[in-house]
Amino acid sequence: MWAGATNGGAGATNGGAGATDGGGPEFLGWHGPLLERAAARLVEGMDAPADLGDLLVAVPGARAGRILLARLADAVRERGWSGFFPPRVLTQGRLVDELLALDRPSADRATRTFAWERALRAAPADVVARLVARAPAPADRAAWWPIAESLRSLHAVLAPYGLDFADVRERLGGEAGAPASELRRWDALAAVQREWRSRVDALGLADPHEGRRRALDGGQVRREARVVLVGVVDMNDLLRRALRALDEAPRVLTFAPPEAADGFDALGCLVPARWAEVEVDLPLDRWHVVDTPDEQARMAVALAAREGGATHAGDLSIGVPDDEVLPFLVRRLSASGVRARDAAGALFERTAPARLLDAVRSFVESGSASDLAALVRHPDVERATGDDGASVRRLDAFRPECLPRRFDLAAARVPDEAARRGLDLAPHLRALGQLLGPLASDAPRPLAAVATDVRELLARVYDGHPALAAAPPGEEKRRDSGRALATALELASDALDALAGVPPAMGGEVTPAAGIGLALRTAGALGSIASPPAGDDEPVVELLGWLELLLDDAPHLVVTGFNEARVPESTDGDPFLPDRVRTLLGIEDEARRVARDAYTTQALLASRERVDFVSGRRTRDGDPLFPSRLAFFQSSDAVVERIDHAVEPLSFAPVEREERVAFGDVPPIDTDPVAPETFSVTSFRQYLESPLLFHLRRVRRLEPVDDRAGELDAARFGTLTHAVLEAFGKSALCDSTDAGEIRSFVLDRLRRERQKRFADEPMPALSLQLRQLELRLSSFADWQAERAAEGWRIKEVEWEPQSDATGAPRGCAELSMPGEEPPAWIRGTIDRIEQNVETGRWAVLDYKTSRVAKDPEKVHRRVTKTEVVWKDLQLPLYSFMAEPLVGKGVVPDLGYVALTGDGTGVRCRLVGPPSDDGVGTGWDLATVEDALERARQIVRDVRAGRVTEAKSLRYLAPIEEELLGVGLVRAPERPSEDDGEGSGDDGGAA
Repeated sequence: MWAGATNGGAGATNGGAGATDGGGPEFLGWHGPLLERAAARLVEGMDAPADLGDLLVAVPGARAGRILLARLADAVRERGWSGFFPPRVLTQGRLVDELLALDRPSADRATRTFAWERALRAAPADVVARLVARAPAPADRAAWWPIAESLRSLHAVLAPYGLDFADVRERLGGEAGAPASELRRWDALAAVQREWRSRVDALGLADPHEGRRRALDGGQVRREARVVLVGVVDMNDLLRRALRALDEAPRVLTFAPPEAADGFDALGCLVPARWAEVEVDLPLDRWHVVDTPDEQARMAVALAAREGGATHAGDLSIGVPDDEVLPFLVRRLSASGVRARDAAGALFERTAPARLLDAVRSFVESGSASDLAALVRHPDVERATGDDGASVRRLDAFRPECLPRRFDLAAARVPDEAARRGLDLAPHLRALGQLLGPLASDAPRPLAAVATDVRELLARVYDGHPALAAAPPGEEKRRDSGRALATALELASDALDALAGVPPAMGGEVTPAAGIGLALRTAGALGSIASPPAGDDEPVVELLGWLELLLDDAPHLVVTGFNEARVPESTDGDPFLPDRVRTLLGIEDEARRVARDAYTTQALLASRERVDFVSGRRTRDGDPLFPSRLAFFQSSDAVVERIDHAVEPLSFAPVEREERVAFGDVPPIDTDPVAPETFSVTSFRQYLESPLLFHLRRVRRLEPVDDRAGELDAARFGTLTHAVLEAFGKSALCDSTDAGEIRSFVLDRLRRERQKRFADEPMPALSLQLRQLELRLSSFADWQAERAAEGWRIKEVEWEPQSDATGAPRGCAELSMPGEEPPAWIRGTIDRIEQNVETGRWAVLDYKTSRVAKDPEKVHRRVTKTEVVWKDLQLPLYSFMAEPLVGKGVVPDLGYVALTGDGTGVRCRLVGPPSDDGVGTGWDLATVEDALERARQIVRDVRAGRVTEAKSLRYLAPIEEELLGVGLVRAPERPSEDDGEGSGDDGGAA
């Protein structure tokens, strides 16, 4: 595989290493543990423990540095030395700062960002137009900052190679013959960079990247430094030049066998051309191709179990080059009783303080109802305002009813209907305004003042927070939670210090929302929240990024996400530095990434007892993925076999979909019997669909809340319709046969309801919904006039039964139970009861506002040759409840008055085929009694706490799918087209 080379150096170079590069790498082999080998080699070369303290040891990453220090301590103890003088262990980026002395103070990240922003805003419009498709408004500083950050990052990539934007333009124009449009873009970038540089110089500060370059050119190098490079296989030109300037060439420890020497230069960096030819020795039985990210996680857990699992911390690590696999891994490992520890730590943006600040930023900027809901729902806001959850409950009730577009913390009109229901939010809004202080107003102010206001907000919220108190022994989770919160607050404080330290001439004035957004980005760039350490006997799996894997010392390793664009990582989407430009400039390009990842893959396979690679076929959204090209670094014959292996992914046995899923197959839920005193008419349908869902919604009274609601949901649309039709049914026009006067009445009543129910500035969708309802009510007027002409007269609307029994609940009918069982109380409100003055027939009708007119017979039962299966009991229960009006033993016409939205007008659909005289329903008293018996059986089951099966699961909110295990255990069932959609009508029942 390798040309004959000796363990003494390599003839090939990567950037032209000179004589001062020394004698070349020391090859330690790649049979691990690698850092243990490196530590032993370092100690072997020392005469006394103090000699280690003189070294600067560079490693590829901070985690590798921590492991190396631990291994050095072990090696020192094994040698019998009484003291340990640890070396300075640094990442290669930190090493540059140790070796070079800057001539001026460095401008921090925030100041540099503001300087780029100022330079962009000062640039002529034609210059900016070459950089962005649409320039932000001059005063919209928050919109300029992401552009400024992108230019700051671009500068940071080029500067270590001694390049500025003008240099790139010259290279592209001279050597590459780039198109004129690309050259003009780099001319624009160079112009902005010149303005940016002048602004930084005017502050007496230096850009750290350019300052390092000046220090190197001026000979400001710590030439006496003794440097050791451990496992560093790639470096930029700046570090390479700094190392050459040392009096003593760095010592290079390389993890590879001597026969691989021609794949490295004298500083231990990879030679891309050599690694492009290597055959990666990946056996097929260690490469597993599956379909989805979840199946990658399942495969990783299965492979871990095959190797004995993670009995102790450090037994097993899992590589996660693809972040999309991460949440699935955490869940699967947790279900197996193993804690997944993300070695990279938690992002600041996922911490409670960051979520709080982001919620404040969003609300202050938009004032929207959904953003207010997110803010008041934050648990730390609830604690800081002394709220017991009342504001959240009131807001959850107020928002979907009144649909306000915006909220003002100072004042907001409460519609009459909301006030009648006790939904006044003013006290809660005032308390929130006091908590936010000056941040509640989004008027621009000096950046330092906004930073101070944010700091004071965090102090008001988190001073005295229980998580920050010392945790008693044995409460490790509380201790870890407090440590994470304290770290997040420290990052936020450091970010606010940085913003407050920006020179006023550069920072200027910002809105609170913009300032908070900048603080969040600054804090996120400062670091992450380290995961809590693992106990020696705790089953923990470390989750590592691709570049951390090689120097991890777990004996077993599983690598997920072994896919193209992840390994090697792709930069095709870089708008300024596509790969062809990177190659031209001599900076990190695809060839160098492929060389690094080919080396890493080969070294991983050689250094572990076992390592498995898992590739996926699809993303979570179903987009196709391709295996990493490294899996095909083989001879042509082997490639064909590997293609066959890749196109036939392994599949897990699917969970069988059944009509009835055993309750034991879903997550455990407390189902102790807590029988309700009353049963609403519509609740029986829910039980028939899913006893478990009935238990959650009707017994436990759990309901999902959607903060994104921007329109009336189906139920509230139906309620508004019912309110208008109730007013009509109680008016003097209820018997009118004049469609015009009926239409005028219902449309006028709708306008009154709109004023009574909704905010002054409601969500835009409400206007469209009201217009739709106007069309339905206009059709209703035509139908009602015809109905009255046929002799039908409205007797009752929104009618509730009243029982004379002692202790009877209001609005309920008594359903007798057999034997000595106590009766059940059936609660419901019948939309419309009418009688024909010519025939004397009664009709009990329910208004429906679903999209299509559903057949009540199909909705209520499924009739076959052998059985009748009830799916809904609403109409037969209405027949039973209406007996005091229509007469005992009389079955009225039962059906729906459908005010559909499909343009077909209003239709009255009755249950069953016509009776013998061709009029009315075909249901008889026996049919109703059969339905009542089914209701009695449901009452018995609920009282007994029988929640044994899930049955059909439809119309679930995401949180309900989580509770019921749908999507984890099986796919949710969705209604067929002829089954209709959820109308949202509740039949007037609570």
